Amino acid sequence: TKATLAVNEAQGWYYGPEATTNRNTFITVTFYVTNLGDRQVTIGDVEVIAAYSGNTPCVYRGYSGAKVNPGETVSIAMKLNLAGSCQGATILRQTVIRVSYSDADWRTNAVEAPIVLSRA
Repeated sequence: TKATLAVNEAQGWYYGPEATTNRNTFITVTFYVTNLGDRQVTIGDVEVIAAYSGNTPCVYRGYSGAKVNPGETVSIAMKLNLAGSCQGATILRQTVIRVSYSDADWRTNAVEAPIVLSRA
């Protein structure tokens, strides 16, 4: 069984008046996923490391549940909520999105891709 996922064209938006985590309890993201494998995969957690408070990453997280068949490309748009308390950190413009997925045998994996965050 081969389960490989590609993430492309990831973009994210925050809506608050300032680019800080305390003014933005959530962000929205859009991205495409392509299943390069030979079995259906289920998209799980989606995370964006949006800022750092000292050395601690400030993560926005959500769960997708989207099913992607072999050879299929799916567009995903979703809301991610700030996980934990990370107050007042400045949101990064360029960062990383991590998309976890599981295959038909419930084996999990994750792929990371660049993402740009901007004010909506």
